[in-house]
Amino acid sequence: MAAVNKLTFPNYNETGNIAVANTHEKDSLVIIKNEEKANSIFEQNTDELVTHIKTNPKSLAATWYLNDLLRRRHIDEIQAETLFNGLSTDLSEYEDYKNIATRIAGG
Repeated sequence: MAAVNKLTFPNYNETGNIAVANTHEKDSLVIIKNEEKANSIFEQNTDELVTHIKTNPKSLAATWYLNDLLRRRHIDEIQAETLFNGLSTDLSEYEDYKNIATRIAGG
């Protein structure tokens, strides 16, 4: 979990800082620019998580993050199914794995 958190938490912190800055910003053009930057960081973070899931198919953390990405609709079901099919079935006893399987099956 530490390896993937090293990827994500700096991104979460940066987008949080941008959101705070926007609450004090008066210039709408700066706000728009900040929102674009935050969206870019968000997309980069999602890409990094997807890469982590692909390269760590036996990781419980990868399963947790895949479940989270799917639940929050940060990835579509087709991409989620592809990533899920790459996970080790050794993780099948864990709740996150079961949740992903249920969602992909349409439940």
